[in-house]
Amino acid sequence: MPTSEHPHAPLTGDLSVVVGSLHDKYDERVGAAVVETEIQQVADRFTEARIRSFVPLFVRRYAGARLRDHGDAAAVGTGGAVSVPGSV
Repeated sequence: MPTSEHPHAPLTGDLSVVVGSLHDKYDERVGAAVVETEIQQVADRFTEARIRSFVPLFVRRYAGARLRDHGDAAAVGTGGAVSVPGSV
């Protein structure tokens, strides 16, 4: 979780491509704010990652799964959860 010592992970570089792609795919289904929140929460899990080259792949995979669940829950009216490594 972000704190004053550890701010949110920046969504720049290769992550900006992932961010744009996820917004394009899910904004209409779940809303831009939900998309942004899910992306940021997943990206924050990898702020201390020593190997950064895989972070965009992980963000795309885990945030995409969480957003699909949001969309499915909205369609069905029930909640769902996806486990993200390092989540509580």
